[in-house]
Amino acid sequence: MNYSSQHDIHMQRDFWLLLWKLLPRVQQCESLPRTYTDHSMVVLKLKLGSPHSAPFTWRFPPYSLIIVAFREELRQAIEEFFFTNIGMVDKSATVWETFKVSIRGVAISKHAGVLRSIQNSLVKLDKELATLKQQHRVMVDLGLFGDIKGKIDEYHEQAQQEVEHLGKYSVAHRYEER
Repeated sequence: MNYSSQHDIHMQRDFWLLLWKLLPRVQQCESLPRTYTDHSMVVLKLKLGSPHSAPFTWRFPPYSLIIVAFREELRQAIEEFFFTNIGMVDKSATVWETFKVSIRGVAISKHAGVLRSIQNSLVKLDKELATLKQQHRVMVDLGLFGDIKGKIDEYHEQAQQEVEHLGKYSVAHRYEER
């Protein structure tokens, strides 16, 4: 049961069957107050053109219960539901189905926000990872360059020593020839 401030009554949420292909065409759904029966009339306005988005199924993500704020919001929604519907005379199955609909709405809206923040965090972490990889690549390149430069310096010193040795040898050899 949900309270309708527009009609100043408690309204029961019902489920109804709708063709799968018509579901994405629903533009507006309006629940009217109960009059002669215990069910509310539902008015659906459909767009007859091609649908823009396909219907989807949603399952409660159990990992969301790890988030303390999410658990608190669910607990508050449960308490609110039972406080609002304390005088329900309907069968327990009706209460349970209505309860599931209201909690599902809270869970979907909260999960969408959590999912958005997780996606933003992932994008931020991906950017940081790319920067760290770039810095690491530069450091590795500098390290390799340092190693190569060190080896070049060693070879240069060896070459100079050999040139000096050969130079002394050639000078000494020339002196002996004279």
